[in-house]
Amino acid sequence: MIRKNVSLIFLNKQSKKVSNREATRKKQILSGEDNFRPLTAQTIIAHAKTRAKKGKRPSMAYYGTANPREAYKKAIELVRNEKEIFHISDLLSIYHMRILALRGVIALYQGIHFLSDKRPLTCDLGSKELYKCLRRHLRSELPFLKEIVIPEISSMEEARQWITLLENEYGALHEVSRIKNSG
Repeated sequence: MIRKNVSLIFLNKQSKKVSNREATRKKQILSGEDNFRPLTAQTIIAHAKTRAKKGKRPSMAYYGTANPREAYKKAIELVRNEKEIFHISDLLSIYHMRILALRGVIALYQGIHFLSDKRPLTCDLGSKELYKCLRRHLRSELPFLKEIVIPEISSMEEARQWITLLENEYGALHEVSRIKNSG
């Protein structure tokens, strides 16, 4: 009997933790702090289609949108216009070809893949042509990127503080279009 009561108390504590986690997640999404989750508009659309086949509604939030239906509509609009939402740290990683993104190297690879429509290999990151093309495109889309000077950063905490300052000054999330092929 004692064991049963202990497990019930444990379950109640677990369910509270889950609800707190969900509440924290919603706050992160609404405030734009959702920069650790590598979601793309295509991911949101694929998820919604999978759920629709099961007779269910979409259930994934997207940058800045906690309502899954609105997130789905936003994702469709972005895909139609060949745009994607990137966090400022992801954009700086692509612009300077240095890992400045809070999400790490995955942000660099996802950004290059979306912008150039190529799956970059590690050896491609040193390509001067790719670097110049991406940099030129980002400069035309977001001219403020050339104003940002990268300070010497020695710890992840300093990086987070610096990125928070950039978010306050330039905004956390930015829409960027895909590079148009001339051929």
